[in-house]
Amino acid sequence: MREGLRHLRADSDIGRNAPPYPMRRGRISAQYRGRVRSVDLSDVIYLRADHKYVTVKHLGGELLIDESLRSLEQEFPDLFVRIHRNALVARNRFLGLEKHSDGTTWARLHDCPDRLQVSRRHLAQIRRWLGQRDRQTD
Repeated sequence: MREGLRHLRADSDIGRNAPPYPMRRGRISAQYRGRVRSVDLSDVIYLRADHKYVTVKHLGGELLIDESLRSLEQEFPDLFVRIHRNALVARNRFLGLEKHSDGTTWARLHDCPDRLQVSRRHLAQIRRWLGQRDRQTD
């Protein structure tokens, strides 16, 4: 019986060490003039919605896709954080917040001169996340 329990315990340890998203894609792709262009998720800086399309800003430029921000946010919750109803930012590219004299708050990004506005609705969540992230790196 002990041997059987030891076997069950070993099997449960396997699941604990498995990657959290084993079947997830590693690239975002779009069709351009009959060809497929792809970007590694690790190169994505931010995603911004504009009407029906989403612009993927990445290290090599931009890519226009027709996926929704909501679906991307749900598929990659560990990679992107929502800062506005029209924008997700790669967690590993988020440097910090910048407050302007007019009361608006903007996201500062690594490897990108763009500043993206953080909505008041998402600001508290972003501050909490940044605080947790900073405590983890200490």
